[in-house]
Amino acid sequence: MCIAQACLIRKWNGSIAPAGTVPPAADANRIILLRSCTLKLIIFDCDGTLILSGDLHFAALSDACAAQGAALSRDWYDARAGLARDALLAEMGKTQGDGLDRARLVRDSIAQTIARAAEAAPNPAVARLARSLSGLLPMAVATNSEGAVAHAL
Repeated sequence: MCIAQACLIRKWNGSIAPAGTVPPAADANRIILLRSCTLKLIIFDCDGTLILSGDLHFAALSDACAAQGAALSRDWYDARAGLARDALLAEMGKTQGDGLDRARLVRDSIAQTIARAAEAAPNPAVARLARSLSGLLPMAVATNSEGAVAHAL
């Protein structure tokens, strides 16, 4: 699968038009392109794609920061969506300075994420897509989350 096809699937809203119907204009080209692709498998990203977990991760990291007397801005966090925890904390070190115990932030934010795992919800559009393709193509889930977090979610 080429990167363009992967981006297409990620941006697609997950609706599949029943045979003989015309999808909404905004989705028509995407569906035609998806159906014309020669896909061998689909790999879904977990956080933020298959599972709506942005609020959960923000709350967990925010609580971990608060335990050290620091505040985490939602705008700052959202601007770095998709970064792995280590990369996100490295960025935080650049803006917050070295006053935070990074190892403790990692431990505390992982523990908070696991404790809040029940707050995560499937992304309805991507779940519909996965169900509609079930049995047609091999599928897998990938994540840059830590193993314990991935298992909890």
